[in-house]
Amino acid sequence: MTAEMIYSPKERPVVAKNISYSLENGEVLLENIELSIKKGDRIALVGKNGAGKSTLMKILAGIIKPTSGSIDYSSVAYVDQLDEGISEVGDKTLMEYISSINDEWWLIQLHYEKLFGKEMPDLSRNLKHFSGGEFMRLKIAIATYKNPEILLLDEPTNHLDIVSKEILRKFIDQFSGGVMIVSHDVHFINEVAKEVWELSDHKLTKHGGNYQDYLQQKATENDARERRLSESRQEVTKAKKALAKEQKRAARSRRIGKKLAGDRSMSKIEKGYFKNKSSASAGRKEEELKENIEQASEKIEANSEKKKRVARISITEGENVRGKRLFNIQEGVLSVDGKRLVERINLLIKYGERLSLAGENGSGKTLLIKAILEKAGSMAELTGQEIFRSPDFSGLYISQRYDQIDREKTLLENMYLANPGIDMQVARKALGNLLFSEKHEVEKLAKTLSGGETARLAFAMASIAPVDILILDEPTNNLDVETIGIITGALKQFAGAILVVSHDIDFLRQIGIEKSFLIKDQKFTEMKTNPSDDGYYAELLK
Repeated sequence: MTAEMIYSPKERPVVAKNISYSLENGEVLLENIELSIKKGDRIALVGKNGAGKSTLMKILAGIIKPTSGSIDYSSVAYVDQLDEGISEVGDKTLMEYISSINDEWWLIQLHYEKLFGKEMPDLSRNLKHFSGGEFMRLKIAIATYKNPEILLLDEPTNHLDIVSKEILRKFIDQFSGGVMIVSHDVHFINEVAKEVWELSDHKLTKHGGNYQDYLQQKATENDARERRLSESRQEVTKAKKALAKEQKRAARSRRIGKKLAGDRSMSKIEKGYFKNKSSASAGRKEEELKENIEQASEKIEANSEKKKRVARISITEGENVRGKRLFNIQEGVLSVDGKRLVERINLLIKYGERLSLAGENGSGKTLLIKAILEKAGSMAELTGQEIFRSPDFSGLYISQRYDQIDREKTLLENMYLANPGIDMQVARKALGNLLFSEKHEVEKLAKTLSGGETARLAFAMASIAPVDILILDEPTNNLDVETIGIITGALKQFAGAILVVSHDIDFLRQIGIEKSFLIKDQKFTEMKTNPSDDGYYAELLK
């Protein structure tokens, strides 16, 4: 679904009442959701991949219907995740696309140029040749040119360069309507959100403050839960000891009762009295202690989080040694149809190095990395005074659109597609490491996956064959914070070379980038700073 809008002549909030949604297989995704989004709201919607964030947004935008419940719609604009939009535009030019949205297509063009401070791309250009960032900018312009009352943004910073992110942040800051955002970009949502709504276990929980406040609230809640858990465990231990002591006392009391019952000097009434008294007393005390144990155990269960499945990933590296030259180009030129796109490319990649490549959307980053790997179907040609590739050069490319995934095939079939001849157990283990362990999960079609689940599948496919250089194009797009952390850990352990295109500065810092390169004004240069340096962001904005 492209960024279409539903309009109402009245200014009113979006109100959802008792919304529930179930998948075709009966799995409950959302349950009894109540919410209202009004003018001026700035809401970050957070939750794990597959929790139902995109589904909730589509329900609020009127794109899909809830299983039960009602929506009172306002003037809503929805920007979906990039992969969904791209899949529906087909083989259209920019002109064909925007004129299909509005006959007065020039209104979109004027808004785009005012919003981003640059000309809209050539109207005759085919959308399939747009970079991810170019297409995301277009989607944002289409969603906002009529100034809707409510704006729903699903991973809007995916693929956006630093400059475009800053423009979007300023737009949201000045926008008079309400905004709900799903984003993995912690820095971005921390700046724009005034409250955080968490979607977990089918329910929606609301937290005041920005994302940093939310994290602090969660930490406080976790600490309090751990204290309650510890207290309840102590109660159980204490009650069990008391029960054992009482059972010993009761046994002794019963023995005494039996002894008295055998005393011939006592009447039958006296014998029965002592016997019944000892049994009744022991029984009441034991029941009381057992009830205490049960109540404390219920508290433990209430304060214990469900055991989470945690993703694991390891990438198999080749057998080269650190420092070995894998790729080198001197005074290279990247061309498309004879037109020079990037010049002065001087790049040396050694085994074990950590490199990053930055540049505005559409500057040629993706074309360059495809040319380095000599990817089939690449439109660009790479020439130079010297182009060297190691004879045993083994590279793996994970694209920003996950082109290696066949959406019409199952997850298991995609594993076989990426790794011909792979044993089923190996394929199932790799999928299980990325949280696809059940039979129904590995046998579902890739097109049914959420953005984050699709990214996890791509990494599962990439985790089998040994590689010398891993080239990642916006690898954190669509991923939740926890999964980004897991991938970060895997990349830290990977011994081979890494070349990454990413606008997620925190991610670049975490994986230990050693050298950074920039494409600007059609020139390829090595940056003076790295993501870990304070001046990196400023150098990108120059």
